[in-house]
Amino acid sequence: MPAIAVYASDAEPVENALDEALWQASLHIELFEKEDSPDTTLDEKMAQEISPVLMSVSALKESTETFSTQRYDYRRDEEGSIWRSAYLEFSISYYQ
Repeated sequence: MPAIAVYASDAEPVENALDEALWQASLHIELFEKEDSPDTTLDEKMAQEISPVLMSVSALKESTETFSTQRYDYRRDEEGSIWRSAYLEFSISYYQ
């Protein structure tokens, strides 16, 4: 720890798009810390380390048509009390 997970889900082509290569999906970013880390630590790392990197990825900028925040949430390990996380979800449309 810390650890980060980045993945896309629910990808599908955009119907009635002029360009057949336009897709939409959910982009998930989750930052994991030890359970004893406060939420403010997660917020600070997400704002200072994750967001700037995300916005500076040129391949993401070049291929993304829309990029909007859908959700920001906190999650906790209910079973082992080992980790907690800040979870960020975006709705994106992109060219394949």
